[in-house]
Order: sequence, then C-alpha cells, then structure tokens
Amino acid sequence: MSFVNSQGINVSALSGANGSGSYSLDGIATTGNLYLTANAGNIALLERAQALGLLPDGTGHAAADAYRELRRVQHRARLNEEPTHVTPPVLDAQRQAVLALWSAVFS
Repeated sequence: MSFVNSQGINVSALSGANGSGSYSLDGIATTGNLYLTANAGNIALLERAQALGLLPDGTGHAAADAYRELRRVQHRARLNEEPTHVTPPVLDAQRQAVLALWSAVFS
C-alpha cells in the first residue's frame, strides 16, 4: 500500500491516536531502510521526508535548519529571561522555510 501518491495521502495507513493526540504510521518501510515511524526527532524526520521524496528538494533541509535556529533563539531568550516573540524582518528566512514546508505538506 502506498502512503503518498499522486492523489494525496492514504490516511488508512494511519494507526490512530498514540496517546499524545498525534498519529503514527505502522510499518512503512522506505528505500535505504529509512523509516518514518521512528521517534528520531523533528530534524531527522524532516531530513528523512526530503530524502524519500515526500518533500521537494531543499524543503526538508531548510525547515530543519530553520527549526535549529528557532530553537537556538528561543533557548537564548529563555536563559536571559527575554521575550520569545520577534517581529519581522528578524528570522524572516526561517519563516519562509516554514511556510515552504507548510505549502509542500498541505497544498
């Protein structure tokens, strides 16, 4: 059974809520023995999704880089007891990477 095809996403491959309110995929093996079911973290999953062709070239990597930077900025702000809200143009490149990911996944 194909999870992603030209008609969209086959939601019958979803196993259901895993207790955290999110869904997991059961047994979807991919080329190169990469799996999307492992709890490998956001960055690894973005990179894997791109490597498997589920995301356009560059989208997963750019989103992973954006995630790293956003977490770095958040961490620094929390340590310094500063606000975590930033206004444009600060982090605009990261915002664009996240919007590209959103568009690739939900368009």
